[in-house]
Amino acid sequence: MSYMRLTLAHPSPERREEVLKHYEELVAYVLTLPGCIGGYVLEAKDQSGEVGRISIWENPDAAHRAANDPHAMSLHAELHFDVQGSLWDRSFDVRTPEKRG
Repeated sequence: MSYMRLTLAHPSPERREEVLKHYEELVAYVLTLPGCIGGYVLEAKDQSGEVGRISIWENPDAAHRAANDPHAMSLHAELHFDVQGSLWDRSFDVRTPEKRG
């Protein structure tokens, strides 16, 4: 079963572009790690101002190894500094429905 990590932040307007760049760096890096099968930077197009990232992994173990990777941890710490507490992380098992027909 695949595994997904989702992180969303609500940075101040003056920090938004910097936070997006941090997410781009983080996603580019995790895409090089074993078990990562996809990753994207997210940018809300509504008034919320939220930005974030999603990464999809072969399994939870691969995601957990990446979360403990020193460089990934460093990039994530930069995000925490730039958004100053307005950041949340979620993880999900990914279930694929069976095709019908």
